[in-house]
Formats: sequence, C-alpha cells, structure tokens
Amino acid sequence: MIGSGVFLVSADIARQVGGGLWQLVVWAAAGVMTVLAARDLWRAGGHVPRRGGQYVYLREALGRMPAFLYGWTLFLVIQTGTVAAVAVAFAASRGPVPAISAASHPFGDGVRSPPSGSWPSS
Repeated sequence: MIGSGVFLVSADIARQVGGGLWQLVVWAAAGVMTVLAARDLWRAGGHVPRRGGQYVYLREALGRMPAFLYGWTLFLVIQTGTVAAVAVAFAASRGPVPAISAASHPFGDGVRSPPSGSWPSS
C-alpha cells in the first residue's frame, strides 16, 4: 500500500513542477513533513500512554466530539479513499482485462437455470 502512491503521484508532480530537481525538492519536503508528523505522534504517545492511537490523542486534546467525528471520518472517508487509491494503482499496473467469450468460458455457453418443476423433491 505504501509504495503504490509513488507510481500514481510522480507523474502529477512532474507535470506541475517541471520534473528534475524540483520533483526531488517536493519529495524531500514531503519526507521531512512525514518525519515531523511521526515524531509528533511518538511524542503524543509518550504523554498519553493508552491504546487507541490518534483517536485517543484527539479525545484528550480536543474532547469527545472531535475525536468521534475523526473516527467516523477515518472509517467512511480516509480508509476507503486509501483502498480506492490502491485499487487504482493495481488496475493501472495490471492493464486491460481480456474479454472472455462464451466459447472459451469454462462453463461453455454459460450457466443456465433448470426449467421450473425439474428440481428433485426431497
């Protein structure tokens, strides 16, 4: 999951900043921000030594309602967006799916339901 973003985002960054050195500057800045965010979560974990991650930190810092809203946003938007991005990366790297004709299908002409009244009674 982590590596799929590299393949999706690189081309967009190159188009926006012109590629080359500027693209490396953008990636370095994103790396620094990621390290700073990880450090902040590490420090928060030292101050609030309970299980629950960001939800617990938000609940202790901002109250129950913002933490509740974050939890549902994580469930309904953030995580589903991550899964969708990974699906897009997989589909883009997979390429087109070949069509399956009825002749090459393992069931031949397709699976048909039996005529009504032909089921054995038990």
